[in-house]
Amino acid sequence: MLKDAIEDYRRTNLDNVLNNAPVHRLLGKKNVNVREDNVSEWRKFKKANSRFFGSIWRAMEGLWKKEEPDHQTFKTADPRMSIETRNTAWEPVASPHSRQSVASAHEDIQMTPVPSPLPRDLDMPTMSSTMENEAMLLQNLKGDLINPEIPISGEARFHRDAWKSLVVGDFVRIYNDDELPADVIILATSDPDGACYVETKNLDGETNLKVRSALRCGRTLKHARDCERAQFIVESEPPQPNLYKYNGAVKWQQRLPWDPKAEPREMSEPAGIDNMLLRGCNLRNTEWALGVVVFTGHDTKIMMNAGITPNKRPRIARELNFNVICNFGILLVMCLISALANGVAWARTDASLTYFEYGSIGGTPGLTGFITFWAALIVFQNLIPISLYISLEIVRTAQAFFIYSDVGMYYDAIDQPCIPKSWNVSDDLVRLSISSQTRRAPLRKTSWSSRRRPSTGNRTAKRTLRPKPA
Repeated sequence: MLKDAIEDYRRTNLDNVLNNAPVHRLLGKKNVNVREDNVSEWRKFKKANSRFFGSIWRAMEGLWKKEEPDHQTFKTADPRMSIETRNTAWEPVASPHSRQSVASAHEDIQMTPVPSPLPRDLDMPTMSSTMENEAMLLQNLKGDLINPEIPISGEARFHRDAWKSLVVGDFVRIYNDDELPADVIILATSDPDGACYVETKNLDGETNLKVRSALRCGRTLKHARDCERAQFIVESEPPQPNLYKYNGAVKWQQRLPWDPKAEPREMSEPAGIDNMLLRGCNLRNTEWALGVVVFTGHDTKIMMNAGITPNKRPRIARELNFNVICNFGILLVMCLISALANGVAWARTDASLTYFEYGSIGGTPGLTGFITFWAALIVFQNLIPISLYISLEIVRTAQAFFIYSDVGMYYDAIDQPCIPKSWNVSDDLVRLSISSQTRRAPLRKTSWSSRRRPSTGNRTAKRTLRPKPA
């Protein structure tokens, strides 16, 4: 029982570390894909206590470690610098000069190629030529998920949050060498062409980097204010475990620049596996990537490919459990037979038992049989080998100590003995017997001998073959 408690404690700690791993999530923007949780007051009280004592513990750890303070002139809610901070010098808030925008720092990113207007003919254009011109303009039109008509509240910011807080529809920003917390469709990257590199070692075991590209319609999304004005719909297939296949589409409404008074036209762009970052991957050689969450938790591809955890119980434990169940069945049958026999015997009124005994314990035959059942269970309880489990645990502990103290398993290179990590390590150990058949033909052993010439002093090697006895 103590062993299982220790293993459960370690497993819970690992789960907590993974669930509380940091991720930069967009906060301040309402997510229409999920409902607000109706958290009870008791749960809010427990979460508040957890945050309070957790902050105290982190403060104490900081005092113990005695870390040197970072010499920074300012602090932000997010320790990572934004693109604006990396490309422009920092100025105080009270400075009359405003910070440069991304458009001034990266003008090539914000510039959108606009096709030159077609020359107008003197004659009236026909319907076919008008449709061809519109089709050509639509083909050259650059899609944009940002709706300029939506006002900006200024409250949306990317803050550090936990993995367990992610839901479908959240905007996340992944930085270099970060692990993906969910299956994400890439909207924009730090590369002007929308490319990023990902390592899928945790999924398929391949260490080579793979290229993933952002959607063309989302490459204008750079900051939280852009995500706040983004308006689109993702049509996705249901969760499925194939790591190399995904079908989806992004749809949005966009006004035509050559006809701004017309109604916005619905546009769409397909999304495949090349536009997706799967959970468990790591972003490499890319400064940052921005995307929207489509699958979380058990709906992600890595979780659907995980399968059922294999049972690691030893064979002796499985056989012992089966024998205990059989013994418990036999014990139950014996107790039932004893209870029925005693109840029937006290129910008879024409037997000598009525005249020579003072009466049953229960007073009635039914109650007497019920009491007899539990009395027989106490009497015959030795059929269940409970002490055998305790004896096996003692033997396993002793064998683990013998493995630790074995001189033959001592490793001199690092001055460390063999350390068993589990009490069940000795249950599945077997003795291997290797039988070899001696050949009749003698084996030959190659030996080299060197000789020195007396005149030149050079060494010459001579190879001799001699039979090795079997």
